[in-house]
Amino acid sequence: MEREIELQREWGLMQKGQFGAAMGLAPRTEEGVGGDAFVFSRIFDVDVVFVRTPEEAETFPDNVLVGFPTEQTEASLRALNFWVEVWIEEKGHVLPEGFELPLTMDDLIDRQDAMKELFFSLDVTLRRDISVGHPAPNDEE
Repeated sequence: MEREIELQREWGLMQKGQFGAAMGLAPRTEEGVGGDAFVFSRIFDVDVVFVRTPEEAETFPDNVLVGFPTEQTEASLRALNFWVEVWIEEKGHVLPEGFELPLTMDDLIDRQDAMKELFFSLDVTLRRDISVGHPAPNDEE
């Protein structure tokens, strides 16, 4: 039973790291803030947290994998909103309780576990499109 609980924790951490990477969050690394991908070499020994700024990321101890928004995060969030709206309208899905469209950066940071669950409830093809910000609906309207 104890091993099963540990495996569930490890799976949750891995999913949260994948979600952070897909949403374009930049990780704080051993070299400081920044970088272009989450490094999973120590993921099972750490917690995963999303914050608003690189400065806030610096306030966490070394045993916490911290991600913060980038320009890619904005594109991924626009794509997530686009696909969630399609997912609701065309597939008849319901947005989880407490969420409203458009999903915001505050949702991503303050409700990161619920956002991760929403993200992983989408089809894998949509998750891939979201991770590259495609389609990133333009703001030209």
